[in-house]
Order: sequence, then C-alpha cells, then structure tokens
Amino acid sequence: MNVDFNSMNFNTLWKQYEKELTNFVRARLFDKSLASDIMQEVAIKIFKNQDNFSNIENIRAWLYRITRNTLIDFYKQNDKNIPDELYSLDLIGNIHENQNKDLETCITSISSNLKESDNDILNLSIIEQYSIIEIATKLGLSSEGVKSKLKRAKKKVAQKFFSCCNLEEDIQGKILDFKQNNNKSCNC
Repeated sequence: MNVDFNSMNFNTLWKQYEKELTNFVRARLFDKSLASDIMQEVAIKIFKNQDNFSNIENIRAWLYRITRNTLIDFYKQNDKNIPDELYSLDLIGNIHENQNKDLETCITSISSNLKESDNDILNLSIIEQYSIIEIATKLGLSSEGVKSKLKRAKKKVAQKFFSCCNLEEDIQGKILDFKQNNNKSCNC
C-alpha cells in the first residue's frame, strides 16, 4: 500500500500500523491489559506528533522507535529488566552523527570499562569503521563470533547508559541531548 505521508493524518496511520505495533508490544509483554496500556501511550505520542509526519523520512521506523522507547520507559518505571531486543537502538552508532561531545565522552567512558576484547571490537567497528569480516580477520575470529561479541558489547554500553541517563531525540530519532540521572555509579 503506497501512502503519501505528507497528507497522512493520525487515523490513517493508526489504521495501517496499529495491529503490527500491537503484536510487537504483546510479544514483549505477554499481558494483554499491559499491552493495551502501552499502545494507548504510543497512540498519544503519535497523535501529538502528527503535524510532523511530513518531516519523517521513514514513518515505520519512527513508529517502532516510539513503541520501543515506550516499552523501555515502562520497564524502567516498573524496575523490570529490559529485554535485549529493546536495546536495538544503536546508541554508539548515533554518536558520530551527533555533535554533542559530552555524549561521545560519556559513551567512550562507559565502553572503556568493558573487557578489553569487547572495547577493541567496538572501537574497530564504530570508530575505525571496519566491516565484520575485516574485524574477524584482524582478530582471528569467525564473523558470527564478531557479530555476537559486538552485539553483546553494544548491549552492555546501552544498558549502562540507560541506567545512568535519559536521551532526548528529535522526531526522526536523532539524538539531541542527554541528561544524567542521579545515579552515583555513572561515569559520565
């Protein structure tokens, strides 16, 4: 279905994506009433931003980002462990696009506390921009091993970051700013 997002309103968008987003939430909560509550919050956030639909490059990715962030907020507010897949926000990858040096310093500080091998893989992937195959060759690992270690390292950095800080993103998901919580274990 081709949709002109420049002329789209909330009702049209909601009709097209509600079921898909609801299934995404239910697969992570396993409680229909909680899923319904989360979806109400998601709907409100989308409704409040409907004037910006024409400025969004990838509406589906934007909807999933809102939904994922709402789920993360729910887990945080209820002191529950956040499922791994919700950390798919590539926080580290966003720091190159972001001009905020404080954020880069914070992420670098967090990643420097990882095991040396995890930190090396992050640096080779993010800073040096090596491909998975190049990293595997350089470190004498399989491509699958590098992918696994990279995913684990990114998850550790993201968990530590989100336990310490809150992100402020623009409508397209680009990081605008971050604020440190009152967590004494943070290094930012």
